[in-house]
Amino acid sequence: MLLQLLEWNESVNFIEATVAPSNKPSNYLFLGLARKIHTNWKISDYFKTEHFPAKDEEHEEELLFRIGPMRKNKNKRMI
Repeated sequence: MLLQLLEWNESVNFIEATVAPSNKPSNYLFLGLARKIHTNWKISDYFKTEHFPAKDEEHEEELLFRIGPMRKNKNKRMI
């Protein structure tokens, strides 16, 4: 789905998403996307536990995944 969105909208240069460290499927999804399209990625601290409203249990921190820049080749994305 992400690859299709990138093909439809060539003006996108970066994808950003916040992901909890324990959410392995999402971690693999975004890192796999970066590898598949041969671009860079950076993972950094973003939301700390204290940023989330306290409810019955604490919310896990979330890291920021930044993927890009998206490489383009003569009006066509390299995907």
